[in-house]
Amino acid sequence: MDSTMNMVKKIRLKYGYLGLNYYFDIRNYSGAFCFIQIKFKPMNKIIDFLTAKWLMGTLLLFLAAVMGVATFIERDFGTNASKALVYNAWWFELVFGILAINLLGNLVKYKTFSWKKLPVLVFHLAFLLIIIGAGITRYLGYEGLMHIREGAASNTILSGNQYVKVNIREADGEISDQSSVLFSTVSPFEYRESFTTSKGKLKIHSEAFIPQAMSRAIEKPGGRPALQLVLSSQKGRQEVSLFPGDDINIGAYRVAFEPAVENGQDIVFT
Repeated sequence: MDSTMNMVKKIRLKYGYLGLNYYFDIRNYSGAFCFIQIKFKPMNKIIDFLTAKWLMGTLLLFLAAVMGVATFIERDFGTNASKALVYNAWWFELVFGILAINLLGNLVKYKTFSWKKLPVLVFHLAFLLIIIGAGITRYLGYEGLMHIREGAASNTILSGNQYVKVNIREADGEISDQSSVLFSTVSPFEYRESFTTSKGKLKIHSEAFIPQAMSRAIEKPGGRPALQLVLSSQKGRQEVSLFPGDDINIGAYRVAFEPAVENGQDIVFT
């Protein structure tokens, strides 16, 4: 037992300056062998913090305030802005993660798994179920539109996500990338990627976002003739400007304006 006490003294001398409290539980002692269990008080403080009732209340009030602000952001700048700044932000997900830990910890801490505390158990489990459902929707779900005319069937969905597609062609192949982005006037720097090419590292990033941008011909003395088309599609009203020699696809039709050679175009303007 003397060797055990000496070991305890050495531990206190070596680690005592950290201000930690140690609890020694001698499980077995025989000759020179001694098994000691050490429990660190700071770990208990962390657990007490994560399961504190005041933390739960603070997080719920914080979420209510933040989601209220996100509603105004969505109204003024659009859905993408609210997602980029709030709903899809890492700190918003962290708050929900801490709240889930807090709820689960309180279930264990206050021993709510009994018939007497059934209302409290149901209350906490309901919030946990909401958080789990939100997590599944966030990471496994997707949004989109499916256009189905009366009496028809469809197996195609138009994704609600926006993507930036990059194709880099080189002599020995092609590099492709497709990244989901949430562009808005308050989140114009959403896209940032780097690629390794034969000529070195290539970095591409977005610098600005112009909502509802469109290509339109402007009248200018001495300029080239142009054809302005106004189209109606699933995305709404669209304007397309064609210059002599332009050949584009509009839906299922191939449209050309004063082509040098007529080569299978469906509609040709001259």
